[in-house]
Amino acid sequence: ALDDDEKDNARSVWISAVVNYWIPQLLGSLLGGVGLLLTIGGISNGKLGATLLAPGVSLVNGLALEAIMTFLLMNTILNVTDGKGTQGNMAPWAIGSTLTLCILMCGPLTGASLNPARTLGPNLFSGAFTLSHLLVYFVGPCLGASLAALLWILFDNLLPNKAKEEDAEQASFAASRGASGSHNSTFELSPTTSALEASASGKGKQAMEEGAQQA
Repeated sequence: ALDDDEKDNARSVWISAVVNYWIPQLLGSLLGGVGLLLTIGGISNGKLGATLLAPGVSLVNGLALEAIMTFLLMNTILNVTDGKGTQGNMAPWAIGSTLTLCILMCGPLTGASLNPARTLGPNLFSGAFTLSHLLVYFVGPCLGASLAALLWILFDNLLPNKAKEEDAEQASFAASRGASGSHNSTFELSPTTSALEASASGKGKQAMEEGAQQA
């Protein structure tokens, strides 16, 4: 069970996601739909870029396709941006290639929404916003993204975190270098100290002999 601090942190993350991502995207979609209606409303046959099921694609087919494609996209995003340090500089290529593949595969069948915000504005202002569209283009992507997130959480603690391992190795190496340097410095100072002591002792003995001769 989560303690109070973990519950508060989870609640703050949820609120932050809604405020910073969901609301701006949905508002942007609505504004985009208005813009399309005002600019090409008379020449777009009323579609305005709405995502629609192709003839022969059933409601279940559309829901499954949107869920699967969104799962693939979200799974790629989570695994190349999680800070494990295994993807190098290939994250943009991985995400872009996956999105392109999803659009090519799903675009002719469902329009490849993969995001409720992509569908909201165009479908609402084109009059194509029905209960079936709500199920396919809202429930489908949310289901696929949720499954990808759950899968990532399940495997997160099983896979090695390369970035953390490299940091630990560097810290261990720096500590060993520091200890080695301190040891070497002590080792090198010991002969020098001995030489100085011998030199001082020799000079003292010589001064005593000269004093005895003068006496």
